[in-house]
Amino acid sequence: MQELHNIKDIEIHSEEVNDILSRPPAWILRWGITLFFFIVALLIFGSIFFKYPNVLTVPVHISDLVLTLVPQEMGGIRGTLYIPQQGAGKVKPGQQVNIKLDHYPYMEFGMVQAIITHVSSIPVDMGGSMMIMADVYFPKGLITNYNLSIESGAEMNGIADIISEEISLFVRLFNPIKSIFKK
Repeated sequence: MQELHNIKDIEIHSEEVNDILSRPPAWILRWGITLFFFIVALLIFGSIFFKYPNVLTVPVHISDLVLTLVPQEMGGIRGTLYIPQQGAGKVKPGQQVNIKLDHYPYMEFGMVQAIITHVSSIPVDMGGSMMIMADVYFPKGLITNYNLSIESGAEMNGIADIISEEISLFVRLFNPIKSIFKK
């Protein structure tokens, strides 16, 4: 019995095996560190060059219309956005708008794209909240980004995502840090 116990306590390892198990070879460490810094550098440089859109989303409330489409005889279809005053200063003519219509789920039908043609400077009272009106034009008509045609109704409501600017991910991440140091 004692002999069996002594046999279990014996470990058979050579010096080479102990050397390898105790510390990894230098070339593995060197390549691992090089690969790690290469991936970090790639992520940093990628965040500088890739653009990410800054989007102002206009929420839909049942009581007030956020997007109203009105068919026009000449010049295609135009619409009106009602934008809350907070963040409306970013909205300017020429900006792209992605519109998700209520009657057509955007995951199934896609979004309709429009361009802002005019932004009102005078707010309008819409059920107790002040809104800024913006006119939009649909250059492709009511064709979604999935290339589906949508029939225009007398009045259609939806949510509008206004792309105010495209900034790099690097700037988006470091602007909050920069504002902390300015204080």
